Amino acid sequence: MTGLLLLRTVSSKFASVISNAIRFNLYINTNLIKKMST
Repeated sequence: MTGLLLLRTVSSKFASVISNAIRFNLYINTNLIKKMST
């Protein structure tokens, strides 16, 4: 039971880290595109 809860916590943290990384990547990419277009 405890292992399942731990797994759920770890997976949710992992998911949030992944979504943050994706958001960061999109932010960097849009900034690069803006710099290149000007």
